[in-house]
Amino acid sequence: MVLKDGTLINSGADFGLMPSLFEPGGIVQHEFFVAGTPVIAFKTGGLKDTVFEFDSKTKKGNGFNFQEHRFGELLWAVERALNVYPDAKLYDQLRRNAFDSVIDVADVSRAWDKEFHRLFGKVLLINYY
Repeated sequence: MVLKDGTLINSGADFGLMPSLFEPGGIVQHEFFVAGTPVIAFKTGGLKDTVFEFDSKTKKGNGFNFQEHRFGELLWAVERALNVYPDAKLYDQLRRNAFDSVIDVADVSRAWDKEFHRLFGKVLLINYY
C-alpha cells in the first residue's frame, strides 16, 4: 500500500513527533503545520527556528520543545503536550497557531538561493526582495 495523502494523515494526528538529533533546515514540521498539527521537537537546526513552546497563559506557540536529547526530556515535552490536549479550547488554539506558523516555500527558496550565491561568491541576478 502506498500512502499518497500525507496532509490528510497529518491532519488526523494529534501531535507530530520530531526527536531528530540533526535537522539542518527542516521541512517536515511545516507539513505538520499545514495540517494544523502541533509538533513536539528536539531543539536543533531548523526545528529550533520554527517550533516554539506553547504557553497556555499567553496562548502563543505552535508546539513543544526539549533541550537535551534524552528520553526524560522527550517524555517531559510529551507530558506538557498531553496536559494541553484535554482542554478543547486551548488545544484548538494550539492547532490554529500551528497552522498560522507555516512558512511559504517560495520565501524559503529565495532565502536558500541567496545563501548559495553568497557561499559561492556569485552575484544574484534576480532580485526577489
